[in-house]
Amino acid sequence: MKNYLFITLSLLGLLFSSCSKDDDLYETPSVDTKVCVKRIVSGVGIDTRVYDYNYDGTKLISWVRTVNSEVRTYTNVYTGNLITSMVFDRVNGNTQDTWYYDFEYDTQGRVVNQYKDGDIDYTHVYNGLTVSTYRGDLSDSLLIKEQTYNSDGNLILSKSMNPPMESSWTSVYEYTYDDKNMPFVNVDTWYPLSGYRYKGVNNAVSVNPVITNNVFVVDTEIFYDTDDFPTTKIQTLSDGSIWEETLEYNM
Repeated sequence: MKNYLFITLSLLGLLFSSCSKDDDLYETPSVDTKVCVKRIVSGVGIDTRVYDYNYDGTKLISWVRTVNSEVRTYTNVYTGNLITSMVFDRVNGNTQDTWYYDFEYDTQGRVVNQYKDGDIDYTHVYNGLTVSTYRGDLSDSLLIKEQTYNSDGNLILSKSMNPPMESSWTSVYEYTYDDKNMPFVNVDTWYPLSGYRYKGVNNAVSVNPVITNNVFVVDTEIFYDTDDFPTTKIQTLSDGSIWEETLEYNM
């Protein structure tokens, strides 16, 4: 009986030892590779928008925006780690359109020129943490936007106008942030068509409209997961409508 007991205990020890070694083969995913793979935005007065993001590791390969029957697909083309070209396909029912974008960067990896179908679209000029955006080439001098960022890459001040009809800022907003993770903080290369010139690390929680004639966000409530990434955002707009955004991740 003692021999049988000894053999049983030995086998159990071997089993647990083997399981422990097998577990070492399956590493826990790192929060450093966590990326947003889906966003759903819905609310009063808008059609539900679904965004699906496709990656190679943490490199954004393409993303798809679906609203009712319209599907927009943006496919990135890389040179090294920079998105130097992009193909934009839009399908709506039986209609399909395609546009081609190209991007030029400075030595710090920042987009300075954006081309659409071979023509200059926007030019960005960097002065410290302030970025001025011009429509077309610099020689046209059509300044349309000026943005200021903090050292974390979060947009803190945004000014815009629509020349030549407007010659002074018609929209000015100030932003404050939480201390949590922005959904795309781990994405390798920032999306060059974004309205933000830098990839911030946090989430905007309040907007102060210094000058505006537009509808703006007056309140933002954010719910987070255990890794401090947002899973739900509820925004109240100045016209009283409420938008809700849900986010899904790869882990």
